[in-house]
Amino acid sequence: KMAESWRPATYHDEYHDQLMTYIERKAKTGRGRTAAPAAKSGGSGKVLDLMALLKKSVQQGRKAKVPSPRTRKTTPKRRSA
Repeated sequence: KMAESWRPATYHDEYHDQLMTYIERKAKTGRGRTAAPAAKSGGSGKVLDLMALLKKSVQQGRKAKVPSPRTRKTTPKRRSA
């Protein structure tokens, strides 16, 4: 049970106030905060076509097909004496 009745006027939404201040400032100046520059990953920046690489891999897999256990020749089992 609650000790006293709910009074929403006693609570204040600080996030809403900060957001409205930001929006008003942006509307007046036409500028807002800018995002931080992206960190350099040290990569080459080269974009890879993953679908083409996947298709190539599948084709190579088909060429080097390993015989299944059913089609492989087996040697007859020897009987022990």
